[in-house]
Amino acid sequence: MMRLFSHMLQYWRGVRCLTIEDFSGAIFHFSKVVQLNPRNHYAYHNRGVALQGMGSYASSIEDFGLALKLKPNAQTYGARGVSRKFLGDFDGAIDDQTRALALEPRLAAAHGELAYLHHVKGDLDRAIAQSTTAVGLAPKDPVMHRGRGYIQFCRGRFEAAAADMERSLALEFEPYAALFRYLSLARLPGRARPDLASFAAYWAAGQWPWPVFDLLMERSTAQQLLNAAATAPEQAEAYFYIGEWHLLHGRKDEAGRALEIALRSLPPWFNEHPAAQAELARLAETVAAAS
Repeated sequence: MMRLFSHMLQYWRGVRCLTIEDFSGAIFHFSKVVQLNPRNHYAYHNRGVALQGMGSYASSIEDFGLALKLKPNAQTYGARGVSRKFLGDFDGAIDDQTRALALEPRLAAAHGELAYLHHVKGDLDRAIAQSTTAVGLAPKDPVMHRGRGYIQFCRGRFEAAAADMERSLALEFEPYAALFRYLSLARLPGRARPDLASFAAYWAAGQWPWPVFDLLMERSTAQQLLNAAATAPEQAEAYFYIGEWHLLHGRKDEAGRALEIALRSLPPWFNEHPAAQAELARLAETVAAAS
């Protein structure tokens, strides 16, 4: 009885730590659980989630695998697929999300992940179809609308992209959705550029990506944006938005140079990565048409 009580106490302490994103605490408690009961698949799954939260993707994959050996389930396949995505194993991630849907066909998160994976692999038609399914299954989930909006942007369907970002923002403020809504609407002929100031007000001054809002509102320069980028991913994102800023001003050569740097620097799972690819492809088409 005491062993069972200790097991349950450690488990719920681990759940509490996960809830407040104390990932190291969660790993500690769930490790205690599996020592007491090595067949508790929930503990392996939850420890995997905590490891994923800390960026330890390879270790999380191991724990998800242990959970799946004990009890195959859609949520664990989906979670393992996310870790595989962050390690750049897109084919493995697609396989895991497909397995998740085989067990739970209406799992919106798996449909959304598959849409994203097809997106980064360049299959935009399939990505849009999959993301539309995800939106239909979870119409009140802003992530699903944002996901489809990014894909529509890459397709050059700027009005549809802006509409998806608008729906997402109506459900939850998210700075990148506001930025891509602006970039989409600004590309529509005859449309006035939307006001970014109201969205920038949601974000603490100086906090990334607030400096991007500053650039697009013409309150800073490209160099100031680069200076504000404190990490390598932020620097890569900065080059993407500098490229977009140049495009909106008709400076195609400068845009191309910035977007090339962004494409080389951005992790492939960043939404700006396929967007940079799409923009460069559109620029190449423009050059070819003019020659």
